[in-house]
Amino acid sequence: MGPTSIRASRTFYNEVIHDTASEQLLLNIVRAKNYETANFMDVAEADATVAFSGSVTGGTSNIGARAGTSGATLAGQVGAVAGTVGYGDQALVRYTPVTGFPLIQQVSSPIAPESIVHMFDSDFPLGSILEMSVDRLTPGFADNYLAQDRIVLLDQYGAMVLSSQQTGPQKPRGRESSSENQELNLVLHNKALAPTASFTQCDVPDASADPGVNVTRLWTGLSSLYGISPSARLISLAGNAHGGYFFRTRSAIGALKLAETPEIFIATPEQADEIIAANLAAPCRVGGGGHLANLFYFNEPGEGAQDSIDADWRNFLAQALETRIDNRLRQDTLNRDDRRIFILIERSSAPPSNAYVAIARGPYWYSIRLDDETSKANFALLNEILTIQAVPEQTPKLTPSINVSP
Repeated sequence: MGPTSIRASRTFYNEVIHDTASEQLLLNIVRAKNYETANFMDVAEADATVAFSGSVTGGTSNIGARAGTSGATLAGQVGAVAGTVGYGDQALVRYTPVTGFPLIQQVSSPIAPESIVHMFDSDFPLGSILEMSVDRLTPGFADNYLAQDRIVLLDQYGAMVLSSQQTGPQKPRGRESSSENQELNLVLHNKALAPTASFTQCDVPDASADPGVNVTRLWTGLSSLYGISPSARLISLAGNAHGGYFFRTRSAIGALKLAETPEIFIATPEQADEIIAANLAAPCRVGGGGHLANLFYFNEPGEGAQDSIDADWRNFLAQALETRIDNRLRQDTLNRDDRRIFILIERSSAPPSNAYVAIARGPYWYSIRLDDETSKANFALLNEILTIQAVPEQTPKLTPSINVSP
């Protein structure tokens, strides 16, 4: 029965725990959107007990009776045999609400730079990683999006890798400062350059057909933000405001609180249709393969939205190639990147028919549609960030026992 019980129940428990974890995350996003406190309830353990039982009974009735019309019964003496078989699968599930210091560690500790590198190596979209896990990349706060766009496009060319290291003594987790002991290194290399569809399939002003030229311009503009020579192949983002750089990561709750911004956007199904269709139709949209696939949407409500979204994608590529950083470029980049949507949530009054994850709260249903690859990828990334920041359970696990008696 052991192998049979595993085959019958393991996938079922796995699916249910996965689905309810996704529903809990969506619920906490909606709570954060409404400026409510998030709450986490983990399934710490599920112990399934399988029971199999069987019994056979038999008996005789009308003992001594003769069969026939002259006896006590037409059938005479009658014997009967009966059997029962029972199968039971009982689960002892332990839920653990995350409270107290473990909650502070999980939701308030800054994300370590090595975790950012691990997510990058796991092929999560770099633009989403930077937006959800990094609060600041540059000494100047207004330069954050300027740096982010150039880093993302360098990655698209395969011309950059990330590494991390500690810059000081290691401190106990949960006690480190968000501006100390952090260093994320951007390393330029040009051994894997290849033409990129985003630069060749639409009219991008001043873009070169030579990917090496575009990489040089992206790195030159990025280097100028940090005041280093463009010929250097390493930019170290140190978490120390006194050293000329300022690098600060978010906590798990900081990533979740992106729901308070337009980057996690709640729309009606009709609005969601318009946003997705307009972005997919944009000629310069970066997607359809590589690390920039499923990155984000631009949001431009009202008439003329298609033309505005087309321009946003074209400028996203073109302005990143500008090597002279001035206030006009800063303001244009800030205005455009503030209109990005990383997770698109639909709100409806009826249950959605095609949902990847859905919850009911109050009079509305909130959902992410099954075919929305952008929102699904970023939702999975946010879930990964919360998982990375989770603290191992300290409560002793249950010890199942079976009493055997003669």
